[in-house]
Amino acid sequence: MNKERVNQLINDLKSADYCCHRIIELNMELEVLNHKKLGLSHESIELTKEQQRSSKPMPTFHGGYTSPVAKLYDIEQKESEILYYRRRLNECKPIELLS
Repeated sequence: MNKERVNQLINDLKSADYCCHRIIELNMELEVLNHKKLGLSHESIELTKEQQRSSKPMPTFHGGYTSPVAKLYDIEQKESEILYYRRRLNECKPIELLS
């Protein structure tokens, strides 16, 4: 095996690892978006450690409204990004580089 093929093999394996991790992240984000699409969830403000320990009531904040169409668009974007990374994984053929 020449040096170029070894480098290509290493790059393909790194790319496959990145694609797998990215697909996992996108699936988790997609699960959250699908849950929000159902309208059964609400977004809460993250409290600091000091605020969590406080006995005083915290102010309530109203989150920004996201339209259902925007949510569907976000879901579609995530799904297309997942398909992109799946195609990249299918194009990665490290076995063919081995002699």
